[in-house]
Amino acid sequence: MTLGVFDGFLGHIQQVFYALIPLIAVALISHFFLSRMTREEVRRTAVGFIMTLVGLALFLQGVVVGFEPVGKFIGETIGKGNWAWTLIPLGLLFGTIAALAEPSVIVMAHTVDRVSAGSIPPRLFLPATAAAVGVAVAVAMARVLWGIPLLWILIPGYAIAFILSLIAPPSFIGVAFDAGGVATGPVTSTFILAISLGAAGVIAGRSPVIEGFGLVALVFLFPVLSITTLGAIFARQAKKQEAALEAEKAGGTAEEA
Repeated sequence: MTLGVFDGFLGHIQQVFYALIPLIAVALISHFFLSRMTREEVRRTAVGFIMTLVGLALFLQGVVVGFEPVGKFIGETIGKGNWAWTLIPLGLLFGTIAALAEPSVIVMAHTVDRVSAGSIPPRLFLPATAAAVGVAVAVAMARVLWGIPLLWILIPGYAIAFILSLIAPPSFIGVAFDAGGVATGPVTSTFILAISLGAAGVIAGRSPVIEGFGLVALVFLFPVLSITTLGAIFARQAKKQEAALEAEKAGGTAEEA
């Protein structure tokens, strides 16, 4: 308590509670007007909401108290030294680790695996998304160091993403854009954004408002590029397999004749 670890914790509980109100309302409407739950189901539902409320509040408190100050310290310390360029490889490392630790990314990986009947397994989705976030953070660090305009990255990036969307299977397109959304969760946004802002605040000629922000847009873009690229590769391989099968059938027909 003396370290201020729980400062603002009640505020996080209040925020999470407000976010849960629509879900609670849906549960109550379903119970009273659609199908009544048993006492055991009501008890389990209530306990689940309470656990979600406390768990999310603790998670957000940990992110703000732990990740944010550490990220800012790393950005300021490295940014004002002679080794500022190391922010790029460190951004690649931190971004990858942060994405692997992002709860929403892990949940989506297993959800996509179930919905796609195993065609997009977690062992494929997680590395692709984590590596994409790592590259995005590395690009963001390079942008802070050299003052690269954000639109120089976003416009070509989205143009490539839409071109790849024309090639990739439809199942990959929806997953790709959802992957960009879940990758910008509280762990990635708070920790990595703090590093970016810390570095931009100490590097001469850089503005935290101009170069420090825009990281979330980059983190959203690169998983989209990663998953659509995988989809395009899968589509190309599928066409090759179809062509090989057709050639094999044609050869078999010729032999019979």
